[in-house]
Amino acid sequence: MIDTLLSLPIAGPILLAALAFLFRARRSAQRACSLLGAILVGVSGALLLDANFREGIQVTEVAHHPAPFGIVLVADALSSVMTLVNGIVGFAVALYRDEEAERSPVFHPLLLALLAGTSGAFLTGDLFNFYVWFEIAVASSLGLLVLGGRAEQIDAGIKYAVLNVFAASVLLLGIGLVYASAGTLNFADLARTLPELSNSSLVLGMALTLLVALGCKAAIFPLYFWLPASYHTGAFAVGALLSGVLTKVGVYALYRVFLTVFPAQLNELRVVFFSIAALTMVTGVLGAADQGYRRGCCELEQPLTALGPYFEDPAQQVGETIVLRIYLCPGCATNLDSEVCRPGDQPFEDVVLDADAFRRRFTSAG
Repeated sequence: MIDTLLSLPIAGPILLAALAFLFRARRSAQRACSLLGAILVGVSGALLLDANFREGIQVTEVAHHPAPFGIVLVADALSSVMTLVNGIVGFAVALYRDEEAERSPVFHPLLLALLAGTSGAFLTGDLFNFYVWFEIAVASSLGLLVLGGRAEQIDAGIKYAVLNVFAASVLLLGIGLVYASAGTLNFADLARTLPELSNSSLVLGMALTLLVALGCKAAIFPLYFWLPASYHTGAFAVGALLSGVLTKVGVYALYRVFLTVFPAQLNELRVVFFSIAALTMVTGVLGAADQGYRRGCCELEQPLTALGPYFEDPAQQVGETIVLRIYLCPGCATNLDSEVCRPGDQPFEDVVLDADAFRRRFTSAG
């Protein structure tokens, strides 16, 4: 039973992605595949979480090849919760009828591939297979990001791809260093063997290498510049999916790697981690304000009649199509602002932080 629950969040979406591609001419069948795949992921995560509370950590060896040489799937409470959240977000995105995204026949197959990749990253028991599953998720997200084919989407996709190629290269370098030093990539074995290494400087170097690679994936300071340039350019459903799932995998990886594999180095770098966290929050807010916070939001355009039954279609009076544009937080989908405009109009900038003037006053005061 546990073997099935651990493999279902990965194998189920992969098989359904192939089926959805065969149904590329039938959007309703594709949506049904996506909904079923998200349900499989979410239900598996919930059942694994229940098993964690009753029996502890759940482990299965794929094809019965023993660890550390075989592929191991592991579910503790954290990975089970993340798998459950993965399924919930995927279900919400599949249920939402995003016309811009669903114009492409590959939206639902890519959505399912992304769910499979992120589920594999959450449930894998070794560092190399985490890399494999994460890159599957990144490749799927890149396809989702450029679905519309607009110029700004292609530009964002190029930045996104270049950053992830860099991050993947550094991650592979770190994985190679770990394997050369410890002779294994299994998380449980690394927790046992790395503290026994006499060269502490080498272990610290490996930890810093993985911090840079996973920091790029998690969009932490100062490696976050690709995120505000990318997520808001895609369809609303794509932005919600990527912000709700993909960057969280990077944060999960930092948590998993440093608490499990490098606990001593985490203690040494605790000031660095606190500083990075604080700078990520502060610079993220200031950077968004400097550029106009609306440009970094996900946009949802609806007919003006969505405001309520007392609003009529203004096209009957002014002869132009007027819509209600809603600005949503790309991280949590909270409604941040709204405006009434014509389709395609640039966002109205009502409040923009003059960062240059603030910097001049700060330096002159110092």
